[in-house]
Amino acid sequence: MKRNRMPALAWALALSVSLAAGGVPAGTPMDAPTDVREGAGEGAQDPVEGEAQDEGMEPEEKARENESKSDSKSESKSKPESESKAEGQDDQSAEEAAAQAEKEAKGALLAQMWESDLQGIVDSTDMRVCVCAIDLQSNKRVSLGGSEQVPSASMIKLLVAETFFRQVADGKQSLDDVYELRGSDMVGGTGVINQMAPGTPLDMQTLLTHMIADSDNTATNVLIDRLGMDAINTEAEALGLKQTRLQRRMMDFGAAESGFENYTSANDVAKLLKMVYKRKFVNKKSSKLMLQMLERQTDNTCISAGLPDGTVFAHKTGSGSTVRHDGGIVEGDRPFVLVCLCGDGGGYSEYLAMSTMQRIGAAAYADAEAVYPAE
Repeated sequence: MKRNRMPALAWALALSVSLAAGGVPAGTPMDAPTDVREGAGEGAQDPVEGEAQDEGMEPEEKARENESKSDSKSESKSKPESESKAEGQDDQSAEEAAAQAEKEAKGALLAQMWESDLQGIVDSTDMRVCVCAIDLQSNKRVSLGGSEQVPSASMIKLLVAETFFRQVADGKQSLDDVYELRGSDMVGGTGVINQMAPGTPLDMQTLLTHMIADSDNTATNVLIDRLGMDAINTEAEALGLKQTRLQRRMMDFGAAESGFENYTSANDVAKLLKMVYKRKFVNKKSSKLMLQMLERQTDNTCISAGLPDGTVFAHKTGSGSTVRHDGGIVEGDRPFVLVCLCGDGGGYSEYLAMSTMQRIGAAAYADAEAVYPAE
């Protein structure tokens, strides 16, 4: 049975928030009380000089004096309004600082929980498992073997999509361009386009959608040929994807046997997914389209199978003879990115990979729910 960590979580969060805000939580012993109010003891004013000398002034001089007093009173009345506005701004700044401190504290706490709980699952199997999780509210990240380079399988298709959207933004490609399928385009593996007749017209957006939602290999190869491998790898370098490289087309077993493999890492995949959520997958329009494509993913047997019913998980999967991957964005009130790359080593089995990713998904969601409870 899973232990109830809520009392400890509440205390830890209160302590973290208070320390981040520069204070201390209630009940923390202090050496002596301190008056921290700004301006304590200020506000006493000396009598206005000359008030007792009103009598004996000449009428014109007295009139000027009264006019001066009137102006002084007007300034005195307007001063509290100015001070009140400044105090309001200070209050707003204080509230914003407190909110930021709370966000940072919650993010740090969630990262600690993820690191402990997810590492425990990774350690429970002899299979190679690489994980990257990002809290999208605080941007805190946990990487467990996340920088290790592994065969990408279909996760490389995220980079192909980003490169195409980049060329659309640069005016080199168009989502509306139409391509007529050829018999030589058809390859096996995942997808539905290889069941279409040669000569079938498909626009680029349709090809992109099939590549992401159905992991269509034929669509991927058409897009790779259109973009060029060099352009795709140049884009990976420009994005700072250190372990990601495209070296062959999909289902090219001859190239694979010759040592040409496609690679990525959990951290690189998570970075691309975070770009989608933050609307930086080239631009807002392409980010929105990409999110919709990820939401249409047809393979929901890995991480998503461990999430609560009704959870929206916009994701991409990948599989090969020795690997099984999944990575996506958990949407909702507590959004986060979660990527798991499994296999490419001893102890691998597809069933073990799928069940391990389900456990990781369930644990990651439970931790996020504990730190960010429903209001």
